[in-house]
Amino acid sequence: MTLPNRPRALVLVPNRELAIQVCEEGFKPFHYEVPLKFASIYAGQSHKIETQKLEQGVDGLVATLERLRYRRDGQKLFLSNLSSLVIDELDTFLDAGNEQTLCKIIEQHLTDGARKNIQKQLIMCSATVNKQMEAMARRFFDPLDPDFKIIVEKSTHMNLSNLKHEFIQLADYDKVKPLHLICKEYRKYARKHDTSCIVFCNSVASARAIEHALAGAGMKSASLHGEIPPKKRLENYLRFKKREADVLVATDLASRGLDMPFVSHVINFDFPRTTSDYLHRAGRAGRAGREGFVLSLCRERDAPILEEMKLSHDNQEPLKIRGSAYSLQNKELMPKVPASTPRIGTQPRELIAQDQRYRPKKAALVKHAPPGMRAAGEGKKLAKEDERILRMKNKPTRRHLTDQDLPKFKGGRKWRTWNSSSRAKEAI
Repeated sequence: MTLPNRPRALVLVPNRELAIQVCEEGFKPFHYEVPLKFASIYAGQSHKIETQKLEQGVDGLVATLERLRYRRDGQKLFLSNLSSLVIDELDTFLDAGNEQTLCKIIEQHLTDGARKNIQKQLIMCSATVNKQMEAMARRFFDPLDPDFKIIVEKSTHMNLSNLKHEFIQLADYDKVKPLHLICKEYRKYARKHDTSCIVFCNSVASARAIEHALAGAGMKSASLHGEIPPKKRLENYLRFKKREADVLVATDLASRGLDMPFVSHVINFDFPRTTSDYLHRAGRAGRAGREGFVLSLCRERDAPILEEMKLSHDNQEPLKIRGSAYSLQNKELMPKVPASTPRIGTQPRELIAQDQRYRPKKAALVKHAPPGMRAAGEGKKLAKEDERILRMKNKPTRRHLTDQDLPKFKGGRKWRTWNSSSRAKEAI
């Protein structure tokens, strides 16, 4: 039975792009077959729309972890009516340090079912399997339990046969020229097969530089990383998905779970730091058995990962997964959600006093930042702010006025008041 603010099924995903994908492409096709309601909640969406959908009742809900916690803390969402819990991209959640928060949600879900004597379903999905995930599964389930199953595909941690991998060893430090040559080859292929490309970088600064370089070469590109505002990031993602942009320049944010069948090429401008990141990136190309290409620019320092991948390919053995650099590169997207956060009313007075201290204006802080740290469009705003501050400094104030200044004003009238935000006022 559907109840207000109490979904019957919950799917947890690591980012908003994946939440949109699961709701639009995973749930909506069933909407026309069965009378069920589906919705998604994530940061950057209208609070009013989310509240209305939850109050009307939702059968299937897709949510990011931080948005779920925000709604539960505001008592706008309850899990008492939940019968199925799905955690998608579990390895991404664990890499971001959210193990304790997930364990609390799972424990509450299973305990509530045992208390009501109702069998509840728990599904955990992941593209990679590591020891941390196995320990988490053993924490809640007995391997001998007939209701507990681990399903691992044979091709897990192995390079797919439909993907062609190429590694380009660089002699000098300039990687932009080789990237332009690779993009030219890609454009020839894309004209024949109508496909798109993703360029992966290890940092936000690198992604910005590559987007600028590709735009200068006349390529329609879009960017996707954690420092883009939510609405703009969603616009870039939809623009690439609607095929309005040929190339998507992204960090590892775009390597987890996104399904874009039209992507044929993946270019690793910055070589991934772990085998797990390489597998996730390569998985964006050649979806569902289609032909795909993975081209990587590498140096001598990347030799250990290359050697490990070569041995895995020669011996037809799965790669060893030792963790991921995902959480280190995308802290702004996947912040570590604390298990328990004190409410505002319970904060000590010392902390409140520190929060209420005077902070300098944003312009004064950004003014001395290097040009590379300034966001697009900030230059004009900072120039106007600097002019305004300079005018305020040069304006005369009451303590600056002397008897020599009085003859400058008609009638030699004395000053009674001075308003710093408007012109001087004369008094008779």
